[in-house]
Amino acid sequence: MSENRIYNKNQPKIILFVSILWLFVISFIAFLWNLGSTGLVDETEPLFAEAARQMTVTGDWITPYFNGATRFDKPPLIYWLMVIAYKVVGVNAWGVRLPSALAAISLMVLLFYTLWRHSGGSVGSVGSVGSVGSV
Repeated sequence: MSENRIYNKNQPKIILFVSILWLFVISFIAFLWNLGSTGLVDETEPLFAEAARQMTVTGDWITPYFNGATRFDKPPLIYWLMVIAYKVVGVNAWGVRLPSALAAISLMVLLFYTLWRHSGGSVGSVGSVGSVGSV
């Protein structure tokens, strides 16, 4: 007895799209939910926030300052991303943490896509959701 199955070549693309959509939902809950509900608590987080705020105030995107002293101990990309977030959402804890949260979500999508391409759909889904849960 033979089965007549209709093969839909778009089905893997639909499954991939739905899987990435669910990963975005889970990542949103894990990384963006209550992102700015607590203040800046770590000892270095306020240093980055103030240096980015100084870039916003002075317009000098090259030299980060904190209390009038230059701050060259980290590459400037995180400061630039914080300044962009400040301009979008305002100078607050949510704006400070937004670039890191978006980077984490992007990393999870990249991990999912890499695992999906090399090992299959279930490995990509389990691996990326497991990584979201471990952060």
